[in-house]
Amino acid sequence: MSSKVSLQIATHGVIISPQMSNCFLGFDGGASKSEAAILCSNGRVMAFTASGPVTLHEPVSRESLETLKKLVQETCAEAGIEAGELVASGFGVSGIDFPDREDDQHRLIAETCGLPKNRSFVMNDGVAALWGGSLEPRAMIVQVGSAYTAAYRLDFGKEVAFDHHNLGQYVDLRREIVTTAFRALEGREPGTPILDLVMRHFGTTDPDTLRKMATTRDYDKQTALRVVDVLEPALKEGDFLARRLVVNAAMEYAEDISCMLEKMGGGIAEAVLGGGLLLNGPMLLAHEIEYHVKKTHPGLIIRRPVAQPCIGAAVMAAFNSGHDVRALLSSLDYARVNKQE
Repeated sequence: MSSKVSLQIATHGVIISPQMSNCFLGFDGGASKSEAAILCSNGRVMAFTASGPVTLHEPVSRESLETLKKLVQETCAEAGIEAGELVASGFGVSGIDFPDREDDQHRLIAETCGLPKNRSFVMNDGVAALWGGSLEPRAMIVQVGSAYTAAYRLDFGKEVAFDHHNLGQYVDLRREIVTTAFRALEGREPGTPILDLVMRHFGTTDPDTLRKMATTRDYDKQTALRVVDVLEPALKEGDFLARRLVVNAAMEYAEDISCMLEKMGGGIAEAVLGGGLLLNGPMLLAHEIEYHVKKTHPGLIIRRPVAQPCIGAAVMAAFNSGHDVRALLSSLDYARVNKQE
C-alpha cells in the first residue's frame, strides 16, 4: 500500500506545489483597454490577450468585472493551463489608488477571477508599467497613452505611484492640439497648417461642423485619441504652433521626471518613456524630453520600456514568489513581446 506525498514549498508567503505550472499571469487594466499575459519563469510568454477597458474606480462597473474575468479565462485557455496551476498573478489596474481600499479591491479581483487571494497581488497600473518598463532597481516611468501614469522606485518591491490621481493635471497633448486649432480658427493664434490638419483628421472642412462635433462630443473616440497624428506632418511643414505644443509638453514631462528623481534622493537612475503617445508620437517629443532632463541630470538614462505593463504585472507576481526578476526580464521572449507592441 503506497501513500502519495505532496511537497509544498513556501516562498515569500506563496505556497508552491509540484502541480503548479511555474507560470505567472499579469494583467493591466485601464480606461481604454486591458491586456493580459502569462509568463513562465524561463522568460517564455505563453499567452497574450487584449480586450476593452477595466478600471476599479468607484462605483466599479459590471462591465469591468466581466471583462476582467473573461480576459483571465481566455489568457489561461490560450496558454493551455488552468488558473489554479499559476504560481501567482499580478494585477495592475487603474483605480487601485488608496491603501484603505486595496484589500477590498484585492478580494474583488481574486473572487471575480476565481484565484486564491494569497497567490495574487494588486497594484496601481503605473506601478505595473514600471515593473515591465525597466530592469533596473532604481528606475521611474512616465507613461502617456489614453491617460497619464507615472511611478518610481528605489529598489525592487519599493515602487511608488506618482500623482496617480492626476491632481497636478498632466499636459494632455491631444486636448492642447484641439484647443490650439480652435484658437487659430477664432483668430487667437496665427493660421498654420495644424488647423487644416485637425479638421481633416475629424473628417470635415467646415469650421461650424468641427465646432458642433467638439461641443456635443459627437466624434469617434479612437479618432480623438489619434489626433496626435497631425503633429508629425505639421512639424514637417515647419508649423511653429505644432513645435510649441511639443516642446511645452516635453518640458512638463521632463519636470515630472526631475521631481521623481528628487524624491528618490537624486543619483543615477533609469527613466522610461512609455505609452502610445511617447512611443508612437512625433520623434521630437522624446528628443525634447531627453534634452530637458539631461540639462540638469546628465547621468540619467532615458529608454523605451522593456515590456508591456501586463508583462510587468506578471514579473511583479514572480518577484513576490521569490524569483530573480532581473534574470526573468533578461530572458524574456522578446520576439513574442515585441510582436504585441
